[in-house]
Amino acid sequence: MTNEAHEVQPTPTAPAVYPKQVRAAGLILVVQGGLVLLAVVGIMAWSVWLEVKNPAMGAVCCDWWLLLFPALPGYLLLRVGQSFMTGAAKGTAAFGVLFFILGVPVGLVATLFFVRGLWDLFVGIRGMSPIPPWGVILGGSIGLLVALGLAGSGVMLFAGRRPYRAWKQAARLMPGGGVDLGRQKQ
Repeated sequence: MTNEAHEVQPTPTAPAVYPKQVRAAGLILVVQGGLVLLAVVGIMAWSVWLEVKNPAMGAVCCDWWLLLFPALPGYLLLRVGQSFMTGAAKGTAAFGVLFFILGVPVGLVATLFFVRGLWDLFVGIRGMSPIPPWGVILGGSIGLLVALGLAGSGVMLFAGRRPYRAWKQAARLMPGGGVDLGRQKQ
C-alpha cells in the first residue's frame, strides 16, 4: 500500500482577499471610459448643432467616422476596468506601466488645450476659432481628469501586482476553483 492515496492536497485556510487598489483602479478605468464616451457624444451633439447653425462649418468641423478614434479607447477602458473589477485580468504590472505611460502625454495635451482655452477666453481674438473658448477649457478639463485617472490607476495597478498575484494563486488552490472577491457573506 502506498502513501499516495492518503496525501492531502494543500488548501488555503482563509481565502486571500481581492486587493482593494486593483478594484479601485478598475473603477477608475470604467469611469474614464464612460467620460471618454460621454465626450464623444458631446462632440457629436456639438457637430450637429454646428451643422444646423452653419452647414459649411459643421462639415469642416467633424466627420462622423473620425469619432471612432476616441470611441474605441473609451470602450477599451471600460472593458479593461471591468476585467480588473471582476478579477478576470491575468496580471496588473504591464497594464500599470502602460496606463502610467499613457497618462503623461494625455495630461500634457490636455494641459495645452486648457491653457489655450484660457488664452482665447481672456486674451485671444474673438471669432478666430470655430470652437468657443469654454469648449476648449471643458475639453482640456476632461482630458486632465482622464490623464490623472490613467496615471493614478497605473500606479495602483503596479502597486497591487503582488497582492493580485497572491489572490489569483489562492483562487486556483481553492476547492472548485472558487474566487473570493472580498465580499462578506452573511
